[in-house]
Amino acid sequence: MTDYLVVGAVPLTQRRLVTGTYLTPESFNGLLSGSAPACMAHWREDSYTCKHAAAWAVVDDALQVMHLLDDATAEERAILDDIHAGRLFWSYGQTPTPAATRAAIAAQQSTPDVYWPSALKGQRIAHWSYVTLAAWTQAPIYVLGTNAGAGWQLAPGVSDNVRYSVR
Repeated sequence: MTDYLVVGAVPLTQRRLVTGTYLTPESFNGLLSGSAPACMAHWREDSYTCKHAAAWAVVDDALQVMHLLDDATAEERAILDDIHAGRLFWSYGQTPTPAATRAAIAAQQSTPDVYWPSALKGQRIAHWSYVTLAAWTQAPIYVLGTNAGAGWQLAPGVSDNVRYSVR
């Protein structure tokens, strides 16, 4: 069993690809850091909630996210495979549970003029999701370090200063 620390970031002041809105440090109701549960592809009926919550912080010009994955779990091992292949990006949601997310999406669909979530109206980061298509231009999530029981080690080729790069 190995734990993997993964990291990625959503850049601030980069426009959302679909709506053109953007995030700023002020977008998050005054909060500059926190933690929230993580899942794959946002909440679904059969969503797997990862063993550990993801930590996030507004750092310089990005919303940086760190998460601990345990390869002893099949679901988290599959996420790691996609991270190693450079296929996963971060996205966040404003609801803490699958049921709440489905209800919010249903409400949006019944009133098509409502954009949910809004990138400029004060955000609640209630869950993080690994996604294959990023809403904002961002670098893929990557492995920062590993712990195979002998202590944490940086992954090969990773600098001590973790910053995002736009793809």
